[in-house]
Amino acid sequence: GALVVIGVFNLYVAEQAHNRAVESLAASSTQAYALDTARMAESVFKEQLHTWHDILISDRDVISFERHVKKFDQQGDEVEHRLAGLLKPIMQQMGLSTDSVDVLLNSHAQLVDKYHSALKSFDVRKPETRRITENLIGDADREVIVNFEAVVAKIREEQLHGLGETNEELDKSYRSQRDRSIAILGAAALGGLLLSGWFIIGILRPIRRTSSKLDRVAELQQQFLGKILVLEEYGDRIDDEQRVGNFIMERMTGIQDQLTPYVHRYTKSADHLSGDILIAAVTPNNIVHVLLADAVGHGLTAAINVLPLCQSFYNLTDKGFSIEEIAIELNSLVNRFMPMDRFVSAALISINRQSQVIEVWNGGIPAPQLFNRAGQLLHSCASKNLPLGILTTEKFSAKPEIFYYDGDCQLCVFSDGLQEASSPQGEHFGNARVVEVFAKTAQESRFEALIAELDRHLQGQRAHDDISLAVVDIPAEVDVKTLPIHTDSHKVVEKSDDWRIAVSMGANELKYLDVVPLLTQIIAKIHVTREHHSALFLILSELFNNALDHGVLQLDSSVKQGHDGFDKFLQLRETRTQELSSGRIEIEIERVFVEDKQAVKIRVVDSGSGFDYRMLQTPSENQVKHTQHGRGITLMKSMTYKLEYAGKGNEVTAYYICA
Repeated sequence: GALVVIGVFNLYVAEQAHNRAVESLAASSTQAYALDTARMAESVFKEQLHTWHDILISDRDVISFERHVKKFDQQGDEVEHRLAGLLKPIMQQMGLSTDSVDVLLNSHAQLVDKYHSALKSFDVRKPETRRITENLIGDADREVIVNFEAVVAKIREEQLHGLGETNEELDKSYRSQRDRSIAILGAAALGGLLLSGWFIIGILRPIRRTSSKLDRVAELQQQFLGKILVLEEYGDRIDDEQRVGNFIMERMTGIQDQLTPYVHRYTKSADHLSGDILIAAVTPNNIVHVLLADAVGHGLTAAINVLPLCQSFYNLTDKGFSIEEIAIELNSLVNRFMPMDRFVSAALISINRQSQVIEVWNGGIPAPQLFNRAGQLLHSCASKNLPLGILTTEKFSAKPEIFYYDGDCQLCVFSDGLQEASSPQGEHFGNARVVEVFAKTAQESRFEALIAELDRHLQGQRAHDDISLAVVDIPAEVDVKTLPIHTDSHKVVEKSDDWRIAVSMGANELKYLDVVPLLTQIIAKIHVTREHHSALFLILSELFNNALDHGVLQLDSSVKQGHDGFDKFLQLRETRTQELSSGRIEIEIERVFVEDKQAVKIRVVDSGSGFDYRMLQTPSENQVKHTQHGRGITLMKSMTYKLEYAGKGNEVTAYYICA
């Protein structure tokens, strides 16, 4: 009877040990969640410090400065929410004191106040005030960092302490169980009764099984502790990689401040990192380029696919290349360096606000849509090409779709993540909602209304794919970048023996070589002309295109008239260029002195028949505004010191003062 009692008691003890192990696992999960919450708050704080540095390097731009300050405050609010709203309740549930969190919250609030106080001494238009502001802050952030480390250390100490106690209790239970089993075996040996021996064996079997289970529980507990430590290290590494990844993405996908009033962007990633990029930049001759790229999948893998496109897009746009040439380069980049199954859907858009012409190359992106001020859909550019990276350069077509606009317009471009965003009921957002929002909303509020409609549709649910959306305001007025304007004069121009660039191109080179961006890059490297390369690009581009179109190719600008006139003109230009068998353009660029000021002389000569330049008249303001050609000469005369034609009209020389 005593043996039975001892056996039953051992089974009871084993059950209690099992229940304690389950409770220990639950407590360990809570502790791991608390540790993760603390580290996430610390990660957001580090991002806030990066934003502070962005505030101080806003490059004299008030809009950029205000945007960074707003982001800084939002990150500060998120830190406080994670600490006060999430971490403190968890620690209270664990039975831990929250004094260290209160100290951290207080130090963070004081630091934010100190930052805002220091900003009163900072003037974004005066870079010299940056050093003063930095000195006011010093290493004030160090206290917050130390307090974060103290909170993390406290949680981790509790975690390790709890696991240690559990291991110790399980080990104690195991030893006690083992001693009782030995006592039972001794009693059986002394009894010497076969019946008792048979009965004891029946009792000892479940005891041995229970003892084995206790050994297994202790082993699993040790493994669990080891895996928690490994997961913590892995989580720390992932958090750091995501923080750095987000920082790089923000820097590489930043938009030029001069475009901020016109290009409104919204992104919502399905993972920590987005596989979409939506960026914009301006060419030297003030043409706006927009790129939306959507890689296969989402998260880090997709982000790696699209990041290389950013720098190429910015570099080629800055050099003045067209979206057709940019598309060729981006396709080659993806095709050469990415795996075959990692293609990138993309849309490249060019907006020429001077000529009121939009060009779109679309490879796998939902159709960008152009709306007028009244909200009517004017044009939709469906995809006619394969995504980037699928075809080789020889088979790739980069020909864009071209159309005109008239009056104030808005261009809406978005990734398929917007169309496919599902509500909790499984309904897709679709394209009809976009058209409906634009139709019923005033032009100034459409971007915000579209985001609000998306939020209502999702009802707090996370989108399954990355969402990128941009609304580009396109004003009707000709918006030419402010450039130096020189009045016409006939002063003597004295040559200098400093530097000179000369290029001569025959028919074969004119078929494929876009020489203007290449020459502009050389000009941008020369000290005298470095700050004027945008203006010189515009002048050189206009003179070269006139020589090619009207001199060598003998194209008539009147073809541009009409709704699809510009498209017909470009098609005719492409045909004649490919069929070109003879012709030549010579370009000379050199430094000269005009009225004792440094200047650049640009001379362009073509092999065409020329024209009667003596009959040349400046178009009236009304004509410039309502025609699709003839604006170039007016612009050239306003920008240059002197513009003169010679020979039979096939030679033109422009003088530009670098002042």
